[in-house]
Amino acid sequence: MFKRSGKRSFSEHARSVLMLTGIMWGVFIIDVLVPIDFYRHFGLDTTSWSGLIGIITSPFLHGSLMHLINNTFPLLILSLLLFSTYSNDGWEIIAGITVIGGFATWLCGYLLFPPAIHVGASGIIFGMAGFLMAAGLLTRKIIPILVGVLAFIFYGFPLLFGLIPIMSGVSYSSHWFGFLAGIGMACLYRSSENAKGN
Repeated sequence: MFKRSGKRSFSEHARSVLMLTGIMWGVFIIDVLVPIDFYRHFGLDTTSWSGLIGIITSPFLHGSLMHLINNTFPLLILSLLLFSTYSNDGWEIIAGITVIGGFATWLCGYLLFPPAIHVGASGIIFGMAGFLMAAGLLTRKIIPILVGVLAFIFYGFPLLFGLIPIMSGVSYSSHWFGFLAGIGMACLYRSSENAKGN
């Protein structure tokens, strides 16, 4: 599953990070300019099977400029840490977090929670934070451990409050499932590393 072959330069990692955030900003600008209900068509709608498309599309949608700005900075920092430390596996890790966390959010919303449409990249952000911290503990290598510590220092406090449901209008389920998906991907990464070493 994980390649871990070759090394990329810092500029290549930076391009990956800027591309990810650039897509989010581009989608937001289009959403503002084009008179289409992006939420209903592309959000993670937990009321129907068609809402499953939102697993892929909803992270690029944001409810307001402030929502987008609040997600941009942690996304930049955490994704740069991710790509710099785990090199060629960065996109696979993000894809796994997106699909696993998104599907779990949709499924629990469909079966258990009141109807909702989830948007925003916070699930991926929480997932990257969970991955970086868990992978640092699981791999027991100095660089991943230091990166995990940096992720905790940078995002530990917001992470804690982002998991406690104290505000309305916040997708805590996507926060939780994104975080758990990140830990799950760290376990898969560790298993893949062990298998490759045998």
